This record gives sequence, structure tokens and C-alpha cells, in this order.
Amino acid sequence: MTRRTIVVPSRLAWHEERFRAAEQHALGLQILTPAQLAGRLAGGFLEAASRDTCHVLVRDALTNLKFAELEQLREMPGAVKAVSTTLMKVWDADLGLQALAARAPRVSDLAKIETHVRDHLPGGVMLQPEIVSAAIASLKNAGCVVGSVSVRGFVFVAPCWRRLFLALAGSTSVEWYSIETLREQLNWIQGSATCSVFKAKQTPGQSSVVCATPKHEVIEALRWARELIVSGRAKPHEIAIVASATEDWDEDFRVLVGDSQLPLHFVHGRNATSTFPGQQAASLATILTEGLSHDRVVRALRLLHNTSKLKGLPGDWYTNLDSDAPLLKLSHWQVSLDKLAEDRERPDLRSTLLPVLDLLSKGAPVAEQVGEELLFGQARAIWRRALLDGPPEALMTTIGQTRVSDESDPNASIIWGPAHSVASAPRRFTLMLGLTSRH
Repeated sequence: MTRRTIVVPSRLAWHEERFRAAEQHALGLQILTPAQLAGRLAGGFLEAASRDTCHVLVRDALTNLKFAELEQLREMPGAVKAVSTTLMKVWDADLGLQALAARAPRVSDLAKIETHVRDHLPGGVMLQPEIVSAAIASLKNAGCVVGSVSVRGFVFVAPCWRRLFLALAGSTSVEWYSIETLREQLNWIQGSATCSVFKAKQTPGQSSVVCATPKHEVIEALRWARELIVSGRAKPHEIAIVASATEDWDEDFRVLVGDSQLPLHFVHGRNATSTFPGQQAASLATILTEGLSHDRVVRALRLLHNTSKLKGLPGDWYTNLDSDAPLLKLSHWQVSLDKLAEDRERPDLRSTLLPVLDLLSKGAPVAEQVGEELLFGQARAIWRRALLDGPPEALMTTIGQTRVSDESDPNASIIWGPAHSVASAPRRFTLMLGLTSRH
């Protein structure tokens, strides 16, 4: 059996290559992203630092270190995300921050954060430039580890990964598949041993539809996709709907797809608050930021009824509360629960509810403890990510901006997402939204 490897730029392209390999009954084939390729070459137990790992370490650095220019940034919402994104762009560009640190105070601050991140990475995890260097140092085994390599779907290759591909071409066979219109983007592989394979330029059939609003565009897009499927001209996995930025259409797609029953995969993920775990997190965030109330507490605790601390509550516990009482303070809840406890025919809820209400009444300062004690699974992951992206007081905003992966199979669905994501895995039938908007 001959070993071979396909390298793709994105998760979507990875899914599509796996689907194609299954159709062809391929053996000895591994499909990797550039980061996975670097880890595979550097050593079987090494991997590049993930975005979530970097977020946690950047937050710790902003909390514990002193800075020249970034001192005022540390408490701002989105500071962790902004610094993490900047560092990842620096690593993509293959710039040595430590060598540039003396040029400006801000660069020096970033270099200090990078050093903190590097020093506190878990075992077996390396920064992107360093795992690339480790992979290049181990290329003598490339033929055995990855075999012949085919690279597909790349529109742009970051300089850090270019260094890896150029070195890899000297150790094993590398074929680069692209399209004729991207020939100039691949000037950097000229002079290397990489074999370029360009697909001839094609002129697609085009048509346009004029719509009044984003919702109208979504309706027309779904009608177009349904017509293709019903007529037998296309299957769902051959259809893509894209936009340069998706925010104006996401909510309409979420609502209307439920009515249409069409299989639609959100490439960029779904808004966390459109999922049940996201609603669990958001309901708790509302209490911490706005305070206790009858409606807010009942809604949150009904959503969290499976939590270990609330399993002792009967399913209809809230029906015995006075619906006219606002219950805006912990003392109000104590009085109300004491009155209910006087009726011996009703269960005493105080031992279960009061500790939870006491914790929630402390507000945003105990947000981390609330998430760990009252949430679990994906809801806890959403809560942790929101706390990384901003202070506890901004939880409602950060949870609203959090996205979670779409669990549907893209290989059995129409895909909807940003054009740059779908470019790595194009489909026969593509509809582009918002061509006359500000995007």
C-alpha cells in the first residue's frame, strides 16, 4: 500500500476531501491541514497551539504582566481576542517578534505576551513558527511519514506555511493543484521542486436577481436551491450560498431554513444564542448583569433543570410562586420560600434554591464560579469563551457574539458561509448575496 497525503486549507475542504476519498474507496490516504501536516512531520505527539489555548494564555498575560502601551487595553472588552488575532497574524507572516521588540513599545509589549504564551504552553504544544521549524528539521523522514503530497484548495498561503512547503518539496514529491486565475499567486514556488497543476479557466453561466431586503435575498436563495434539487439538476452537496460578510443574513437563514426543511450547513458556525446551550448561558448572564427577578430566575432555572445542583427541584416548582411578586432581592426570595415551606403539602425548596440564588445575587464578580457550578458541556464552553473575550460585565455582549460549530454534515447539505471560506471548496452551483450592498 502506497502512502500519500492531501493538504487542504480549511475544515470545510477537509470534510469534502474525506467524502471524495470515501467515494473512491481510497487506502493509504491521509488528509491534513497545514498545522496538522507540521505536527505530523515534527513528531506524532506534537501539535500547533490552538486558538482557544492562545486565548487563555493571552488573558493570563494581560492580567499578570506590565506593559508600556497596552496597559489601558487590558480591561477593555475584546482585548484578549484582539491581541490573540494580532499574534496569530504575526505568526502567519513568519515575523520574529523578539528581534523586532526594540523598535517600538507596542511591539515590545506583544513580544512580552508571546514569551509568556510560549513559556506556559501545555506539553507537546508549540507556537506555529516553531512547529514549522521542528517539522523542517525532521524532513529526512518525510517520505515515510506523509509519502507523496498533493496540495489543493489554497487561494493564499501564509509565509510561515510557504517555508514548510518549500522545504518539503526537497524531500518528497509535492504536487500543487490550483486554477489558472491564481497562477500569479504561486510565484513563490517557482524555482522549487514543486510540480504545479493548473485547471483551465472556465466561464460559468451567470444570472442575477434583484431583491429589496436581506430577508428577500434569503427567500430567493432558498427558492433557487430548492428548484435545483427538485428538478434533479443538483444535489444538496453541490450547492453553495455565500457572501463577503454573513451578519446581515444569518438570522433570516436560521429562521427560514427551519420552515423550508432544506438541509443547510453554516460553514462559519451558528450564533451561540440560537442553540439550547447558548440560551442556558445567556439566561444566567442576564441575571448576573441585571439582577434577580421572578421572570429571570424562573427562566434560567427551568433551562438548567438538569444541573446537579437543581435536580432536586420538582418540575413545576415555579407554579407555587406568587406571580405578582417581582422578587428583586435575595431577601424577597427568602420570605416567599419561607411562606411556601409553611404548607406541608408542598416540598420545601429552600435547601436547593437559596444557595443558588445567593450565588447569583453576587452578580458579575462571581461569573466564573457561576459558570463552573451551574453549567456543563457546551454551555460551559460557551461561558468560558465569553469570559475570555471580555469582562464579566459584558457577558451579554460576548455571548451574543460567540459562535458554535454547526453539527450538520456539510457533505449532505447546502453550505452557507463567507466567500473566503467556501473558496477552498467550491461547488458547481454558487449563489452570491449582497453584491450591491456596502460589502
